[in-house]
Amino acid sequence: MAKSANSIWALALIACVAIGLGIVAQQWGSQSPALKKAILLPTPRALPEVKFTSHTGDPFATKDFAGKWQILFFGFTFCPDICPTTLYTLKQVKQRLVESKQWGNVAVKMITVDPKRDTAQRLAQYVPFFDPEFSGLTSDLTSIEEFAKSVGVLFVAHDPDANGNYDVDHSASLILINPAGQYAGVISTPHNVEEMTHDIAILAQANNEDAGVNKAQSMAEALVLKDPWIRPAPPMADALAAYLVAKNSSAGNVKVVGASSPMFEEVLIHTTDISEAMASMDTVDKLVIAPGSSIAFEPLGTHLMLMEPINEIVEGDLVPIMLELSDGSVAQAIFPVQQPTESK
Repeated sequence: MAKSANSIWALALIACVAIGLGIVAQQWGSQSPALKKAILLPTPRALPEVKFTSHTGDPFATKDFAGKWQILFFGFTFCPDICPTTLYTLKQVKQRLVESKQWGNVAVKMITVDPKRDTAQRLAQYVPFFDPEFSGLTSDLTSIEEFAKSVGVLFVAHDPDANGNYDVDHSASLILINPAGQYAGVISTPHNVEEMTHDIAILAQANNEDAGVNKAQSMAEALVLKDPWIRPAPPMADALAAYLVAKNSSAGNVKVVGASSPMFEEVLIHTTDISEAMASMDTVDKLVIAPGSSIAFEPLGTHLMLMEPINEIVEGDLVPIMLELSDGSVAQAIFPVQQPTESK
């Protein structure tokens, strides 16, 4: 069957993406020398909000990717070669990692690039055939295209033949989503069982959700706190706001679960939301800082709310604030009370 002009154009784009990934691999390879094939982004990226349906018929949203390392494969059930070969390779990788007890923090999902034919029922017959724990996801074509583009995946369907049959050209790379639910990297082709087993074992870190943090290194040691400051407030104020930049210098997640200060009765993590000229604040129970990324505590955004000062706080004071982390460690910074500069 001859390919349409659109198919040829899309194949060219896919080839360009593959070449681009090769260049990126050369640039990033020195940053992750322990990995043989997986390429990690310097800074993981947020994913667009998309509503999927799983092969079980249950709803699945973008936020549901969080909690484990996810290996995403974009394929379709009518695929005669690439898709079954890739899923069988992933099955072999899983079998090896299960045997070494390094799979508990990993999941495999196939996202269809052919939602017209790949219903949830058809995915239920296809995907679990390779492994009962593998999942299939579908959605409307526009949503799948949006999600695929956000992770550098392209696909295009051929024109149907006289019998209505058609193929779909698609990227064969595997996409890595970290336990924070962010696009974290890619495993490009060709897929090799030994190399993939090696790399995924490193990422999974023996089923630890905070994979990548050296066991001898606490989260506090991995967290770099920069530019702390507190805006002065009138004497009668019972709440002040503190700001800083918190950077995760490790290869694993750092979770901020609370804050405190000996100079205030309570410290809360707040976020400000302005919608339709209305401002509101919400308390945040947990902040996840992904590997190599930063969170800015800043005005009109996420900030530390300092409640009920023990004594009057005036400009020039120095206030110690501790960030409480999920591994039990504490990161501390000294916050000067000062007027905001132009950069703040």
